[in-house]
Amino acid sequence: MIKCIKNRHNLSSKCLILGLFFIGSALAQDWQSLGPGPLLYGQSEGMPDTPVIGAIHGIATHPTNENIIYVATVNGGVWKTSNAMDLSPDWMPLTDNQNSLSMTDIVFDFSDVSFQTLVASFGRKSSLGSVGGSREGLIKTIDGGNTWFPVNGMSGKNIINVYANGSTFVTAVDVADSYTCGNIGIFKSTNGGTNWSHTMNLGNTTGMVVDPHDNSILYAGVNTYGGVCSPGAVSGIYKSIDSGSSWIKVSDIAMDTVVGSDTCHYKISVGSTSDIVFAGMACQGKLAGVFRSDNGASTWTAMDIPETNESGTMEGIHPGGQGGLHFSLVADPSNNNIVYVGGDRQPASGTSPSFPNSIGANTYSGRLFRGDASQSPGFQWAPLTHSGTASNSSPHADSRDMQFDFQGNLLESDDGGIYRRTNPTNSSGDWVSINGNLRVTEQHDMAFDTTSNITLSGNQDNGTSRQDTFNSGSWSVISGGDGGDVVVDTLSLSGVSQSIRYVSFQNLQVLRRITYDNNNNFISIDYPSLIVLNGGDPISAQFVTPLSINNLNGNRLIIGAGNSVYESLDKGDTVTEVGPGIFTVGTGRNNIAYGAAGNEDILYIGGCQGSCYDGSDGSDGVFVRTVSNGSLNHVFTPNDLIQGVIVNPSDPTEAFIIENLRVLHTINTGANWTDITGSLSNFGRFRSIEFLTDSNGSDNGVAVGADKGVYISKESTNYSSWSVLGTNMPNALVYELMYHSDNDKLIVGTMGRGSFVLSGVLNDLIFMNGFE
Repeated sequence: MIKCIKNRHNLSSKCLILGLFFIGSALAQDWQSLGPGPLLYGQSEGMPDTPVIGAIHGIATHPTNENIIYVATVNGGVWKTSNAMDLSPDWMPLTDNQNSLSMTDIVFDFSDVSFQTLVASFGRKSSLGSVGGSREGLIKTIDGGNTWFPVNGMSGKNIINVYANGSTFVTAVDVADSYTCGNIGIFKSTNGGTNWSHTMNLGNTTGMVVDPHDNSILYAGVNTYGGVCSPGAVSGIYKSIDSGSSWIKVSDIAMDTVVGSDTCHYKISVGSTSDIVFAGMACQGKLAGVFRSDNGASTWTAMDIPETNESGTMEGIHPGGQGGLHFSLVADPSNNNIVYVGGDRQPASGTSPSFPNSIGANTYSGRLFRGDASQSPGFQWAPLTHSGTASNSSPHADSRDMQFDFQGNLLESDDGGIYRRTNPTNSSGDWVSINGNLRVTEQHDMAFDTTSNITLSGNQDNGTSRQDTFNSGSWSVISGGDGGDVVVDTLSLSGVSQSIRYVSFQNLQVLRRITYDNNNNFISIDYPSLIVLNGGDPISAQFVTPLSINNLNGNRLIIGAGNSVYESLDKGDTVTEVGPGIFTVGTGRNNIAYGAAGNEDILYIGGCQGSCYDGSDGSDGVFVRTVSNGSLNHVFTPNDLIQGVIVNPSDPTEAFIIENLRVLHTINTGANWTDITGSLSNFGRFRSIEFLTDSNGSDNGVAVGADKGVYISKESTNYSSWSVLGTNMPNALVYELMYHSDNDKLIVGTMGRGSFVLSGVLNDLIFMNGFE
């Protein structure tokens, strides 16, 4: 799919290539980050420019230096700052060259008093359907993150927490590539990962924590699924006093009653002494209970559940019902009675929900509370945001982790990044962003406006955004929530040097046409009517609804809905069903190819008419229309879901598709397909595809974005040989590719590291040995 395009069949777009193995590197070009970093005007509150950036799942704070923080980001790897107390901290990526950037936890090794040894874990925890890279187990550094080496034995497991003490590792696993009882639970190695013991095999573990005062004591929350893995086993909280070798259940009958038969997300934290333990459980997506023990989990006392009254409706910490992922809890390190909890988002208030709500929130920002067990029931909780702060401040929504720094500030990570709360024990403090120049945005869609040289993106949990200027890392949020697909019409207003950007948020809400000139000055905004003609069914939007501008005519637009394919001839004001019952596979996939020289009506769709899971029922595949008012006909059944479709903009009969692990090519409008994957099979799943047109028409090419890198094959090789393009590209999931021939740049959007550009693709790169 080509999203933002000029008259492609006349473009000059040579793409010279670098081989996987370099023969000298003097002319090899590095990929350059375009950001975001920072991403401003997002859904945080009460702080300058309300920065957001992307999801962070785990935090490690230096035991003696408040300036040093490590974070494990959801799809952007491990990062470190050494000046966290600055107004805008500098962050450094530490793991860009690892096989995966999908991280879950990072911890200091208890045995290293110099605090140079850390261990990080891999797993998939993206809010976008847990999309991510490979589950690589554990990695370890002994020099503060400068170099890393693998810890063997845990690959394929979704590790959510890790404990490290010299040669001893303990891991908590919730799911695995092979999801069997033998691959989930608690695992322990005492010889640096050479051998592992399955020390708890009762079910999946959703949280594990170590006692900071006695690191031989660990707690874990376990779901047993009614004893499927271990007959008679009961879900709840378990304790180990021998560094994870053996476990006993410590949750009591009151806690069991709260849990019942539900699958719950557990959080546990040890307070100022080993005796003080807090535990919470979120069941069926909502906080179900908070408990405190003052004797090391021998007995428990229930606390209230934090709530606010929103015009007669009591709302807890999970108005969005996302407690299965977005739940954090930490005990105060100094006060035995205080605990902090975080949930998903703020609720609106009233019968026609609106803001501000009862505590002063003005948008769907973070939902966090401070609890005090010494207070009487009914008075134990106070907001940690908005009215509970000095400046009505709040971090982003969707809390994931909370930790304290050396100075006693509370750090919180969520889907918007990392934030600091000063004076958390009372309402005199505030939230501030410490995102600094972090660049970990999950961009499921990206577009490049060739008129103004501005990159746009649709982001998971961080809205739809745009660059402030090209080559600037600073971006601004256009609309909040979860970003929609973004496309740009650079054709219909080219005569006056203007472009039209189509932006929305989740479920195609508030679709807008925003016009800019070639200096990136705003001109106007309006809203497509999307009136369905000829008695067609209403548009059933997808969470991310794919859009595509015609390669030849900027007035023409395709909408890939959840129930049908719709075509507009007037920029979205009216639409007509052209593929009833055909579901365009969306959410980060580029499955629409529309228009080519000599046939403005040509349309390729990667979709399905049925279960839409793996193609095994014959309903999935490629659908093609060749004439105006023609039908979309099924022409190909894939091995699994189609991930991308492109058409040669100079030849409507030539197209390419990618599945998860195959690249295929047709030269007869889909009647026959040739597998051209070749050796391009060791770089993870394929995520994106782009056609590259030689200005002389003599040697076209195709580029594929994968879990690890961008690769190119040339027509002169019959697409039988592939080469890696550029150097120093982080191993993030490459979700979008676009080549801009006028500026000789290839721009990519990644799911976890933002956007990158490779310059001088035509002039400065040399051909080197590829691989076959």
